[in-house]
Amino acid sequence: MSRVNYPDPVKRIPFKDSQYFEACEDMAIDGTLNYDSYPPEEYKYFSKLAKLGYMNRHKGWSKEICEEKQRELRREYYSDCDKRDFFGQIAGNMQENIRRGQTLTWEINKEPDPMKKLDLALMCIGLMTGDEDFAKRNKT
Repeated sequence: MSRVNYPDPVKRIPFKDSQYFEACEDMAIDGTLNYDSYPPEEYKYFSKLAKLGYMNRHKGWSKEICEEKQRELRREYYSDCDKRDFFGQIAGNMQENIRRGQTLTWEINKEPDPMKKLDLALMCIGLMTGDEDFAKRNKT
């Protein structure tokens, strides 16, 4: 079994490094991986792998059954990661819209022309609601 050099805890754990990831999988199956500080998706995956390894060692599950279960767990893990990335992207978009909306609020406060204020306010509402066409639909 190869040794894994754990990264500095302040840095991101390199789960996208296939060699590192496979070493973590082997350690989880062997029951030697400490995954307590891992992100939720990785924690869940490695926890289930550890249980799978236990079932193989102590309950007599065959290698074939364990390999099939591991493939299922990996598919579930990748699906969970895709969901995390999707919702992370949504959160990032929302934060950017909040930032842009705040900038528009400052412009509204500085603008002397009421019609331009209205246009800026409509754009701001569109950003807050995530409706990019809101301003176009509501201009007269």
